[in-house]
Amino acid sequence: MEKFLEFVLGDQDYAISVDNVCNVSQPHKIVGMPKAPNFILGVTNYKEQILTVIDLKFLLGISKGPLGKCRFTINACIGNSFYALLADDVLGVIDVSLHNAKQIEVLNFKFLMLDK
Repeated sequence: MEKFLEFVLGDQDYAISVDNVCNVSQPHKIVGMPKAPNFILGVTNYKEQILTVIDLKFLLGISKGPLGKCRFTINACIGNSFYALLADDVLGVIDVSLHNAKQIEVLNFKFLMLDK
């Protein structure tokens, strides 16, 4: 069993390893970046750290429309890069057995899609 942070996008629950999560916060002001891919909304400053803001719904193909009201950012670190991953809700830390979970790899992120 490994520890994961469970979060919600639309009507589906997902999880990311707690090893990649720095903290969870409310969304902060986002500064747009010209010519960035559609899933990158820009950058934000959180506690003196610049984070690339990623619309996970767009990245995972859940929504192609305008950005909805995301309630949380999951501030994550992959290697030496820092990201603010937008989520509708964050449910908490759970234990997951990896051999029973559907794994999704996008960019350098590894997510689990959880059964409801």
